[in-house]
Amino acid sequence: MKIKKIHIKDSWVWIAITVFIAGTLILTGVRRRITKVEQIQITISDSASYHFVTKKALVKMLSAKVDPIGKSITSINKKQIEELVNSHPAVKSSEIFVTTNGKLNIELTQKMPIVRVVSETNRHFYIDENGSFFPVIASASARVLVSSGYIPNINIDSKKYGTAQSLQDSLPVFNNIYNLALYMRNDSLLKPLIEQVYITGNDEVKLTPKVGDYSISFGDFSDYEIKFEKLKAIYKTGFKYAGWNRYKTINLAFKNQVVCTKRGR
Repeated sequence: MKIKKIHIKDSWVWIAITVFIAGTLILTGVRRRITKVEQIQITISDSASYHFVTKKALVKMLSAKVDPIGKSITSINKKQIEELVNSHPAVKSSEIFVTTNGKLNIELTQKMPIVRVVSETNRHFYIDENGSFFPVIASASARVLVSSGYIPNINIDSKKYGTAQSLQDSLPVFNNIYNLALYMRNDSLLKPLIEQVYITGNDEVKLTPKVGDYSISFGDFSDYEIKFEKLKAIYKTGFKYAGWNRYKTINLAFKNQVVCTKRGR
């Protein structure tokens, strides 16, 4: 009967490795407990386009509410900070994480407005690309489509602003404005040409172009895709030969036709 030899040297190697790993984990845990937040690092992914959210304003808000500077990184409540950052009316989403060198990192995305709405009592607010409302920020302004006229007021709280779906159920006019604005935002021809959507007292739409001295009667909100296609055809063919200022009005309200009124009539 052979007796199996025990490789003492190999056993000591494994013991040493185990002790090293355990010690490293313990030291890491101790280091995390004693490491304090020394800096807040904020990254705003789309800050080149809009300045609704500023690093200075966020740091001021965090300092007033949670004041993370000087606190252990293990004591930082990331969920609380994320909720606080997301409470900013122009923040779409955020991600919070801390590093072992004492940095509290905040990465956020702003809401992207597609239309600025002016109510009948001159209250201003934006609707973003996802159908959410948020108020106009005093320190920043977006050069987007404007919608005004007979538009009712809405209540906007500091956190939730509703979506296009909820608007469709309660306030159809806002869903209609959103649909028109989104369509024009996504169309390379219409986006640079139309600057305003005016809602009349009869819930009909008047479009104001950026170029040319004429008005566009849109009728009601129905079949807006078809009406926009008719308008694009006018831009591509009719104005190519007649010029921008030959017509006083362009009426898209009638089915299967466009009625243009020349100047002087």
